[in-house]
Amino acid sequence: MNPNEIFTYPLECRTEKAKSAVKRYYCRFLENKCNKQSRTIDYPMGVCSVNYSKNKIIICPHRYLEDNLVFIEVCKNVFGSTDNTLLFSEVKLDNVGSFDFVLRQFNEEVQHLGLRRSYPKCLWRDDISNLIWKRGTG
Repeated sequence: MNPNEIFTYPLECRTEKAKSAVKRYYCRFLENKCNKQSRTIDYPMGVCSVNYSKNKIIICPHRYLEDNLVFIEVCKNVFGSTDNTLLFSEVKLDNVGSFDFVLRQFNEEVQHLGLRRSYPKCLWRDDISNLIWKRGTG
């Protein structure tokens, strides 16, 4: 296993932007300094994805959430589209634990529960491709 991307750029990328990102430990997904601290080095690790066998595997949660692509693909595969979708973050259930994210298609049943108005961590849009993602806010 070896790095595929560091500080949001492919390892082989030698552009000035890529060099600057490495020098500043900059993550374009966070739009800030990378926050993945290593236990073995004194600066952020900066590895976004790795090469494993013939696959490229995302290991950074910020890279994984890029442009909500994961949520959009799940919506399309499960619901058929992103229309009328509710996205919740940090959902806690007593005696179960917590879920980082929950997607739910909006319908009369959900509307009856009043989740759109009362649930503090609901990130609502008719189409999540227009969502401005702020994890854990609400």
